[in-house]
Amino acid sequence: MSGEWEFQALGSVANVIGAAYIGSVVHVWGVKRALAAAALLTGLYYAVLSHAESLFALFAVQLLRCGYQFDLLAETYIATVTPESHR
Repeated sequence: MSGEWEFQALGSVANVIGAAYIGSVVHVWGVKRALAAAALLTGLYYAVLSHAESLFALFAVQLLRCGYQFDLLAETYIATVTPESHR
């Protein structure tokens, strides 16, 4: 139990970095490409996570965790393709 808070803090830092990355991708590439990039990075995250053997490797892999941004990206995409009269 003594090391549990370190992992929670690590996840929180990774979420902040992922949110900043996704925000910049949306700004530069647009919503469709950002959604594709988040899906690709999330798949890569789960593939690489199974091979992480040290705490440093776990931290590096956590930076790929963008799956928590899917809700934001889906809402943003729906807002861009739905006309104002249908909302």
